[in-house]
Amino acid sequence: MTLSSPARRPAVSGYLLQVERVAAADFRGREAELSELASFSTEERPQEAAGKDYWRWLAPAWAGKSALLAEFVLNPPSGIDVVAFFITSRMAGQNDAAAFCEVVQRQLYALLREEEPLSTPATRDEQLRLALDRAAERCATEGRQLVLVVDGLDEDHGVTAGPDCHSIAALLPRTPPHGMRIIVAGRPHPPVPDDVPGDHPLRTTEINHWLAPSPYAQAVRWEAEQNLLRLLDGGGLGRELVGLTVAAGGGLSARDIAELTGSRPRLVERELSAVTGRSFRRRSVHWASHGPEVYLLAHEEIQRSAAELITDTELADCRTRLHAWAQTYRSAGWPATTPEYLLRGYAQLLRELGDTRRLVELVCDAARHERLWQVTGADLEALSELSTSLDQLLAHGRQSGDLDVSAALRLAAARDGLHERTRALPPDLIGLWARLGHTGRAISLAESQQSRTTG
Repeated sequence: MTLSSPARRPAVSGYLLQVERVAAADFRGREAELSELASFSTEERPQEAAGKDYWRWLAPAWAGKSALLAEFVLNPPSGIDVVAFFITSRMAGQNDAAAFCEVVQRQLYALLREEEPLSTPATRDEQLRLALDRAAERCATEGRQLVLVVDGLDEDHGVTAGPDCHSIAALLPRTPPHGMRIIVAGRPHPPVPDDVPGDHPLRTTEINHWLAPSPYAQAVRWEAEQNLLRLLDGGGLGRELVGLTVAAGGGLSARDIAELTGSRPRLVERELSAVTGRSFRRRSVHWASHGPEVYLLAHEEIQRSAAELITDTELADCRTRLHAWAQTYRSAGWPATTPEYLLRGYAQLLRELGDTRRLVELVCDAARHERLWQVTGADLEALSELSTSLDQLLAHGRQSGDLDVSAALRLAAARDGLHERTRALPPDLIGLWARLGHTGRAISLAESQQSRTTG
């Protein structure tokens, strides 16, 4: 089959809008550190220097690491192209290798001014490495420098002990291509994940730079904690907001919280407006260009403090409400009004809880697969959920010696069914993708079908 090749429509990344949410409202006092980062990003370094292309900030919580890196990303030095990912455990879907690959690849293809290609869980890692190589080469050719910034390596939810670890750190190239530079940040503990090779720069101390705590970050901490305590001590809707945000892992909109509490969206927004930017932050939804903003607690330590202040009974009640809420949308066949959290964050919550029964029912639901297709334009999200869930189930079975065979078979069957659906796509539909400007996706689908036919 021959596909026409119309002009490519560039990929567009809106990730800088997310970075703006991380940035300090009044950034001050880090001129020396910004200057160090600028020098590292632009100056030639000795070839023999250990980890010459890596820089790692280490600091305790509330030192101002994220605010510093957000300032660098939003206002890079001249001649620098920055790609970034801010890992946060406060929002499901922004804290593992799958999210890292998706978000960073989209930024790289925006730099390349090309359509982002279709990927699958099996090809995701290699496609990211290829995109890094191509973008770094293009920047070098144009006399520019590509810098990858990754904040919060200690918040990576893909990190586990042993051979089943799938960390973001392990995806970072041992030798960055074409002079590319990589800046990471995190706390001194936990240690480097097990799946990072022994000769990787992240395992050296030569790349370490200690970041002194910012007095401005300490002031923000005090104000945020006071606002959190006021919400909790006030009881009622404010305490419910905190409990549901902790239970969900972040990512609920005002409408979502209103449905879960039996309140009104406007009342939720009024309650949150008094503390947004202090105890809570807002983020754009992941897929919709004009969707409702979602809320998460403003800092990882605020998340931990809130979790310690919410009772076990309250947390269990909030999770029961989340499960019942999800069941309502499932019973309705996952309509167009389905909240994004139930399509993106809820599955990760179930994996973290080890709730295999609910997880299998959710990610194997054919109607939900259809809704994901309608929202994202592909089966990648559903396939990624199925593959991640199956990998976790098999890893748990190996460790415990007690594999849930029935659940594993259901996950594998659902995954194979989605692969069959991709295989059965009619040629006319693939051609339509090309005519609409999605050339990269159309070619990937066509090649995928051809490889299955000839394989």
